[in-house]
Formats: sequence, C-alpha cells, structure tokens
Amino acid sequence: MRVLFSTKMVVLARTSGNIGDKQGVSLLLIDSKTSGVEIHKLDLMGIRGAGVSYVKFNNARVPKDTIIGKEGDAYKGAIKALMVSRNGYAGIAVGIARGSLDEAVNRANARKQFGKSLIDQEWIGFNLSDAFIKVEAARLLTLRAAYLFDKGKEALSEASMAKYYAAVTSAEVSRLALHIYGGHGLTRGSKVERLYRDSKVMEIAEGTNEMQLMGVSRLLKKQ
Repeated sequence: MRVLFSTKMVVLARTSGNIGDKQGVSLLLIDSKTSGVEIHKLDLMGIRGAGVSYVKFNNARVPKDTIIGKEGDAYKGAIKALMVSRNGYAGIAVGIARGSLDEAVNRANARKQFGKSLIDQEWIGFNLSDAFIKVEAARLLTLRAAYLFDKGKEALSEASMAKYYAAVTSAEVSRLALHIYGGHGLTRGSKVERLYRDSKVMEIAEGTNEMQLMGVSRLLKKQ
C-alpha cells in the first residue's frame, strides 16, 4: 500500500459470506488516522520514492458509510482495478527497460576498447539489438492491453502477459546495462544501479512473474 503520504486509503475487505466467495467483498474508504490502524513504511531496495507501506488493523472499527458503492459487490470492480494496475506496472517496467537500454547504448557508443567503440564489439552489439527488440515487444504488449481495456473489454490475461514480459525484460536489460558499465555501474547512486534495483521490484510487485503465468494459463484453458 502507498498510504504514507495520504490521509485516506481504499481497502478491499470481506463484509459477509465465506472466504473464497466472489460475493461479500466490499470497498471501504478509511481514514488513515482511525484508531487501530497502523502504517509502517517499508525500506525497499527499489522504487524507494514510492512510499510503499504495510498496514495493520488491530480491532479497527469503521462506520458503514465508509463503504464505496454497494456492499458485498466489489469483486468485479477489484478485477478491473487489477487490470489497470497490472498494466500500469507493465508500463513502469517498460520505462525502466527503455531507460536501461538508453544508458547502455550511450555507454557502448562512448567507451572504446581495443581501438573501437564497445557497440562495435559483436557480443555487445548483438545483445543491445536483442534488448531493443524485447523492449519494443514489451511496449506493444502493454499498449495492446491498454487498448482492450479502453474498449471496455476484460483484459486481465493480456495485462498479465504485458506485466510478465515487461518485468522480465526490464530485469534482463538493466542487468545488461550494468555489465556494460562495468565497475562504475556497481557504484551506489549510479543511474544503472538504481534501474537494476527498480527492475527487480517489477518482478514481484502487483503479482509475481509466476502469478502472471498462472493468469495466462487460464486464458489457454479457455481456447
């Protein structure tokens, strides 16, 4: 949860029914100062500016008018929110991947070894070309999921595909950038070091890579 800088939080909670039921889940708008609500900032390795925190509820009581919409009918809305947020994280991952690629290309063009630029070394040139193709593929997958959502279609599986591939690509390309920078890339505070840390968060936040693959497998079962 990113509630460190907010006085309100939206909470998905069961208000009736049994665990596992789609019905009985409600959205609540809760004041972060409510008695029994504790907010603790997480010291993450990446996306450190996001203010990500975890929230503990210790016998917190809230009035019924904190419910958003109809009580017990938040499941469909939660799925839509998941589509948007997963694809949003895919977009972030694409940005990290593209930023890493730009840094790697600039470094490979500027640095020379054995009388020629690093980018002219076959191994580096081929790897950068491969990275560029993957970044473009991740970008197009993300745009496709966003397009379907804009058209009012359920695109959770498409968002999962985009999020998975973009996250994997951001980790791979940021690692390549770190290798091309060499020892300088390992320096705390360097741009590629930060991109590398941020990329790892993309493989975990808003559902791990394995969770995204589970979503895609459900799509395959329907075909």
